[in-house]
Amino acid sequence: MLAEELARYFDARAKETAPKKGKCNMAFTRKYLKGLGLTDDQIDAVMEAHTDVTDGMKATITDLTEKASAAAELQKKVDELQGGEDWKSKYTALKKSFDDYKSEAASREKLEKVKAAYTQLLKEAQIDGKRIDAILRVTDMSGMELDENGHLKDADKLTESIKSEWSAFIQSTGTKGAQVATPPSGSGTHGGKTREEILAIKDTAERQRAIAENRELFGIR
Repeated sequence: MLAEELARYFDARAKETAPKKGKCNMAFTRKYLKGLGLTDDQIDAVMEAHTDVTDGMKATITDLTEKASAAAELQKKVDELQGGEDWKSKYTALKKSFDDYKSEAASREKLEKVKAAYTQLLKEAQIDGKRIDAILRVTDMSGMELDENGHLKDADKLTESIKSEWSAFIQSTGTKGAQVATPPSGSGTHGGKTREEILAIKDTAERQRAIAENRELFGIR
């Protein structure tokens, strides 16, 4: 009889934790146990066991509640990182900045390689070493391309252009001076043009010829 009453009580307590419309209001008190015919020692034992069970259930509920709260907070942070226009705009701006940096760095590296290759062509064409830096400063190398071996494409044509446009700076290997296709003008101008006007000449060959004829304007000695 006692065992059945206790079983019904604990079953009712278990059902209280499950979602339901009704609610069990059974009170587990010493008076209730006394009414079941239990002695004081038996009541103490049952009450102690009941306390252990309920304390364990409370600890479990508290632990689960804390974990649920932590999970909800973590999900909120994930949602903030994965969504939101502010995060997306910052990411887009940062990616563009990095891509621009990589592009600029690649362009600088390419220009340095082109410059080194063109310098080698100038040397091979016997251009006076004292003039090379000045020639590099006024030469547009943006359209020059390198092959897979790091050499300038159309190197032969570039060499012919160098010998034609910078013939005044070719060092002689004999006793006779280098032939100058168009003698330099002593006036310091090209048809009355200033340094800025010469640099503005769009035709590369004409511009470089004008520079060679008026090297004093460009600090070329």
